Amino acid sequence: SAKLVDRIQAGRSPFGVVFAGDGRVLAVTGGDEDGEINLFDSESLKPLRSEPIGIAPVGVVAEPGGKSVLVALAGADQVVRVGVDDGKIKHTFKVPRAPDRIAVSPDGKSLLITHAGVRADTVTQLDLHHGKTDKVHAGRLPSAVAWTRRGRRLIALGGAGQVVELRKGGGRRKHAVKGSPRALAVAGEKAWVVDGLTGKIERVG
Repeated sequence: SAKLVDRIQAGRSPFGVVFAGDGRVLAVTGGDEDGEINLFDSESLKPLRSEPIGIAPVGVVAEPGGKSVLVALAGADQVVRVGVDDGKIKHTFKVPRAPDRIAVSPDGKSLLITHAGVRADTVTQLDLHHGKTDKVHAGRLPSAVAWTRRGRRLIALGGAGQVVELRKGGGRRKHAVKGSPRALAVAGEKAWVVDGLTGKIERVG
């Protein structure tokens, strides 16, 4: 019906939202400089807890296994692992400046990270087991990242009207899209982008 069902207070300046804990918890990042994560029961939408996690939390993803989420701290140049049961930081990863949007691989071993900035042209791949980072030149203004079910890495380029597919052997494939893509959605091997200028959704490829 596309009708509003309920509304909850999600904290100050909410940014990222994800279902975690095998779907039983809704995690919301926000708070700007007084960064926090707010956890809610996904069925009742009642608040479970709110915990400080660092400066300017933005992108958030659920890790496979259901016990934690990963959050990009744009103001601290870090990615933190946060437990969904207690909202506490379990591990901190140092990453390049101003991490923004993130996506975790299907096997839970790697994280793709975009970076904020008017001259941004790279994404970072973070090894979640060893903390090693690798920079990948992507193109003008990476605005979103995603992994397909089979592990293809997709990067939306808000400044180039493209979605770049990074291949395992080091090659890449470029998919032209309209406008300025700002978000990526993936279901299996299918992907869609949202134009940040018009709000229109377009299938990739």
